[in-house]
Amino acid sequence: MVERKQVTGYVSEATHRSLQAKADAEGLSVSEYVGEAIEEKIERDGLESAADRYGIEERMLRLVDDAADRAADRIVERVAAAADAETENSEDTEDGGMYDWGDE
Repeated sequence: MVERKQVTGYVSEATHRSLQAKADAEGLSVSEYVGEAIEEKIERDGLESAADRYGIEERMLRLVDDAADRAADRIVERVAAAADAETENSEDTEDGGMYDWGDE
């Protein structure tokens, strides 16, 4: 059996009536109902916190992927530009890039 500790708190009259009605509907005492509600809230907060951390990790991974894609695109553009420049330089020679020493 799980050891239970007492927690005392105060609520408004309206909240107390609501808690009493909900506890009665579930066949529990107000104390049991509030205890279960608190445990569920703590568990839900823990799950939300884990989900938040997971969401942050997912966003970071997307950012890294996007940055890698942009870097790869820039590399491709630079390589293509260099290849174009080399092609233009080779077209300046008479026989497609091959020439003898005195034919400059």
